[in-house]
Amino acid sequence: KGEFDSLRRFQVYAIDERKADSDWDIFTEQLCIVDHVNTKKKIIHFIFDMNIDGIIAFDDLSDRFREGDAILLRLAKYSSKQGTRYKALTASKTNQLPPETLLTTFSDEVRVSNGMGFTEDDIFIPPPLIEAHKVKDGSTVTGKAILNYNSKKSTWGWKAISLND
Repeated sequence: KGEFDSLRRFQVYAIDERKADSDWDIFTEQLCIVDHVNTKKKIIHFIFDMNIDGIIAFDDLSDRFREGDAILLRLAKYSSKQGTRYKALTASKTNQLPPETLLTTFSDEVRVSNGMGFTEDDIFIPPPLIEAHKVKDGSTVTGKAILNYNSKKSTWGWKAISLND
């Protein structure tokens, strides 16, 4: 129990132990997607929607994740000098399918330029995928793409994470 004082600081008057089923059970689980894995920094980046995303250190995960994997998270919102951020309190693998707002399939003709690919629907195909699948300009490819923020252009779009052979 408590209340805010005149300086908007929360004054705690009483703390009571609560019987809980599990840690952090007051936070609902959110179905997110892993949109980047950085093995050098040993972190993954997750996204829930265009407003909620964050990073998790490998040490804070009990499972291994790859780009495109669904992940169930309990998230806490906090403020920092960089603005509103989200911290994953719990993380677990799931077989649930991510929503189509985060992960989509595509089949489209590709325009290849400087080793990068772009589909007719503006899905970006990174150079490693272009090289690995020997994609040629004008060929048709199918695959999976994830929602992706392009910080250079300050726009949202789609980035291919896998191509079917």
